[in-house]
Amino acid sequence: MPTLGEELKRRREERAISLHDIAESTRIGIRFLKAIDADNYAVLPGGIFTRSFIRAYAKQVGMSEDEAMAMYNEQVGGIKAETNNLTDISQQLETHISQKNAEKAARAEKKKAEKKAALSLNQPVMQTASQAAPRANYQAPAMSVPKASTNINWGTLLLAAGILIVLGVIVTALVKQLNKASAEKQATNSPAIKVEPDPSNHPAPANPEASTQQANQPTASVTANPAPPNLAPSEALLVKIEATGGDSWIKFQADETPPTQMTIKQGTSQEVPPAQNSVKINYGNRTVLKLFINNKEAYFPAAAQKFKGLVVLSRDNLQTFFQPPPTQ
Repeated sequence: MPTLGEELKRRREERAISLHDIAESTRIGIRFLKAIDADNYAVLPGGIFTRSFIRAYAKQVGMSEDEAMAMYNEQVGGIKAETNNLTDISQQLETHISQKNAEKAARAEKKKAEKKAALSLNQPVMQTASQAAPRANYQAPAMSVPKASTNINWGTLLLAAGILIVLGVIVTALVKQLNKASAEKQATNSPAIKVEPDPSNHPAPANPEASTQQANQPTASVTANPAPPNLAPSEALLVKIEATGGDSWIKFQADETPPTQMTIKQGTSQEVPPAQNSVKINYGNRTVLKLFINNKEAYFPAAAQKFKGLVVLSRDNLQTFFQPPPTQ
């Protein structure tokens, strides 16, 4: 399932609405709109302001406000649950470590006091020469020094290791989800399709004069595919795009002129400036569009994407645009 940000962005791009258009209509900053697209709600002011921004955004792109808020609450609820679990684990670890440190400090103080008492008991007493004579062979008992404790608190180590493993699992799951979302976004971006000329449809005539004579003679029978216009070298490519089944955004470029982007409404048409070499056409939905090349009805190639595609029309591949797709 897509996230709220992905769904809002998809609906906005299908309607060819920019973030600047939504910002002007709703008075919401571009920075906040970009954060909603990226599901980065930490950037938003929070509370009622965040919910107001999401409702306004959804309304602009034709999405139900209640549906948008349901998706937002589901996302935020999942994030808060994971954060609360992680916080509880951290608090338990801190409490356990504090208790162990206190116990360790108490044991150290107790051993220090015992060592001090042992040193005071083993101190030699000053004796006179007469008292020391009978006890010349007396040897003082060896002073025992307590050894440092080498006990390892295995309970604390096991608890710390378990918490580290849990954190590693959580981080790995989050990374996999992010990679999966990134892969889905890349898959939705359709590659541009460039229609290459078909050499089999344009054999080079061995005799130009004979070819011209054959072109001027009437054909004996009507072919299944409409013939492309016979353009002279000096004659320009004239392309017209008509919206017959609905609205769609288009972007066209004649030769090296600057590209033009617009939304073509149902029942209207748009003429591309005359071109000598090629015409590039980007479109949002080709199923609602119809092509006319030099006043002849043409077709989008069968290999072209139905949504968010690109076709390149040139003198060499005109025949490709006069082959009706199998569905037509």
